[in-house]
Amino acid sequence: MPKLSITIGLICVGALIVGCSFGPRKTYTITGEYIRVGEANETASDFGKTAVAGVTDLSVARVVVAYESPGKHGVIEVVELASGAFKNGKVLIEGKIDIPTEVEIFVQIDKDQKLATETLLVPGGKETTFALLDYETTYPPDQLVLVGTSRRAKDPSRKFTVIGDTSAVTKKDLSLAIASVDSTEYDESGNLQRVNYGSVLLRDDNFLIEADITEATTVSISVESGWEFRSYTAAIVEPGSEIKVVSQGAPDTMEATDKPYSRHSELIESWQQSDEYVSKMNEYIAAWEKQQEELEQQSSAETKVVSGGIGGTSVDSSEESVASESQEELHVEVSETTTETRVATVEGGETNDTDQTLASELRTLPAQGCEHVPLDEVVPSIRDLIGASSGYNYPEWVLLRQELEKIRSQAYDQFALNFDDPMNSLLALELGAFAGLGRDDHHLALPIYDKLARVLDEDLVARRVTRPRNALAQRLAAEQNDDALVPGQKAPLFTLPDLNGTQVALRDVLHENELVMIDFWASWCGPCIATFPHLKRLYAAFNESGFEIIVISIDDTFEDWEQASVEQQLPWLNIADLGGFQEETPISYGVQFIPKAYLLDSKGCILQKDLEPDKIQEVLIVRYGDFPELHEIENDPGPSSSPNDDEDLSG
Repeated sequence: MPKLSITIGLICVGALIVGCSFGPRKTYTITGEYIRVGEANETASDFGKTAVAGVTDLSVARVVVAYESPGKHGVIEVVELASGAFKNGKVLIEGKIDIPTEVEIFVQIDKDQKLATETLLVPGGKETTFALLDYETTYPPDQLVLVGTSRRAKDPSRKFTVIGDTSAVTKKDLSLAIASVDSTEYDESGNLQRVNYGSVLLRDDNFLIEADITEATTVSISVESGWEFRSYTAAIVEPGSEIKVVSQGAPDTMEATDKPYSRHSELIESWQQSDEYVSKMNEYIAAWEKQQEELEQQSSAETKVVSGGIGGTSVDSSEESVASESQEELHVEVSETTTETRVATVEGGETNDTDQTLASELRTLPAQGCEHVPLDEVVPSIRDLIGASSGYNYPEWVLLRQELEKIRSQAYDQFALNFDDPMNSLLALELGAFAGLGRDDHHLALPIYDKLARVLDEDLVARRVTRPRNALAQRLAAEQNDDALVPGQKAPLFTLPDLNGTQVALRDVLHENELVMIDFWASWCGPCIATFPHLKRLYAAFNESGFEIIVISIDDTFEDWEQASVEQQLPWLNIADLGGFQEETPISYGVQFIPKAYLLDSKGCILQKDLEPDKIQEVLIVRYGDFPELHEIENDPGPSSSPNDDEDLSG
């Protein structure tokens, strides 16, 4: 008996030792699913129930989990933590880690392209789930995304949480919708960059995103399902924020709430919960749902006509497509400072109000030496046509949405002007005070930025005041120049390098030619490149008669400009003012979108502006006569090489 007692005691001690040696569980688990998505009507209805339709490169892709680690001589090395491959559309990756680790989950498509997402692996933490979405259509682009939950917060004292519920959306399929929390910040070069705090595929109409934040920051919370449905809301997150987001049935009806007395509750909830806004929101939702019902009825009626009413196949309503396009056009980001744009550095302190009379005076008073320009023959420009279209009879839900935006803008304007809390004033500017489409009072934000620069912390001013203030000043300068550069005015002179470094002076080109077209473009601008085949025919037909084309690239890098130039085989003068919209030449020409073109005579007088190639052709034919080969343009298939459709092509 004593020996048995000793033995049992040793076993117990051994068990305790073994138990202690194992310590806390240090494993992690990652599961993934490959989902092939067909046309809009063929998408999966439930996550986890999608059959793999055939074999594609992505369906057999190798999935890698890796993290960055400081290597020798301070060089960052990518360390592979684990990997796996899809089998029957599923993949399971398990392993051990000692400490919370930021990792990237990715699929390498080719040498230069990969689909990836980021997450924080915690020893013994909850399972991480992702989906690889392989779209057969061009848009949305293929992507690898976490499912349901994104946890990237490492410091509990800096964590913010966003919890979303979209179950009220019943008229649109959100089974493959992506929820994201994004913001923007300026990099060291002064360019505005997107900051993604997390993106997830909805699970059971819900999502949760956690991340770290160091100070009060404006973010955009969005839910998007291709062209079908888009909804977003602005929010202000701070350390400790617990934002709860609920989407009502219509697009752009998401509303976010935070704990009482937070900056979010003061700057956003205060007006979102007003009787005026709630009442208008209800009217908007009712009008949108009514339109959807009418479209459904019309689609059903058209289906019966097409199928003969006997077991036919449903067809899409053209009006449905139009409605989707209208919604897309109306989808405006939270503020102009939260969109990915290029900005300029404009020196100076206090800014006086813009002289609003300059443009109108110049339109009636030709510049010296340009009195000969026949203003009665000026072809309406794109900008003029856009302005003329403002009388379009919009649907009721669109008009109600505009009224909601007006309530929002007025609230932000008042917060920006109220300096009781300068930080709130800055946040209001970032949310969109004195910004937005159709407004002509953007300049009112400049003195607010200047005042903030004097009262806020120096570091905060450098990161969030000076650069947006300068970007606004650049935009105002471009707007003023665009208004001033009308037919009958002199075009600004410039001297810029071509690909070989040879300086090309506008003065010399004007001296050698009768008509000169100046066209601003960039390698990433699809609409710009789409005009080149037509312009090449015009150039071939009229160059010997005295017509010259100068294209000015505003690409960010020489390499991007050079590569696109080689691909497009440009026959005309090809020069650049690299660096984007903020550089001297595009600002002096009022470039706010591309392509943007001016047609000059030999004296440098502007004859036309913002003309599409077919309108330029009309002007050239009037001056030089017709060429039969020009009419083959109507059957032109387009450029042989164009940017990917998922890139920003809007200019």
